[in-house]
Amino acid sequence: PVDVQAAVDDNPKTPSRVVKINELAKDEMGLDIGPDSASQILGVLKNAKTVVWNGPLGMYEIRKYCYGTEQVLKMISNLEITSILGGGDIVACATKLGYKDKVSHASTGGGATLEYLEGKKLPGLEIIEEK
Repeated sequence: PVDVQAAVDDNPKTPSRVVKINELAKDEMGLDIGPDSASQILGVLKNAKTVVWNGPLGMYEIRKYCYGTEQVLKMISNLEITSILGGGDIVACATKLGYKDKVSHASTGGGATLEYLEGKKLPGLEIIEEK
């Protein structure tokens, strides 16, 4: 990210600020991408034909920190593209925000999804292929 929403802890009541990534204080953590980062991602997505996504862009469990993930989910759900979510956290987030049924495929097996895309053999699929 080029910017993040930062705070000293993940308590939703703790004040946060949007800061350039290189200006993040030592006692702060980035809890979501910032608006400039979201804008860059959305700009790239306009030309995408396929999106494979593994993991949310912020601490989506806290509503205050799911802005970036929600913006990207909203965009890919409105594009006529193949969109694949891989991983329990991104699928849980998409479900929570109402986007899970608006993507092409959602798998809670994020690591397995990535390994499959790498061309690695997956034991569960090998058994099916043998039969």
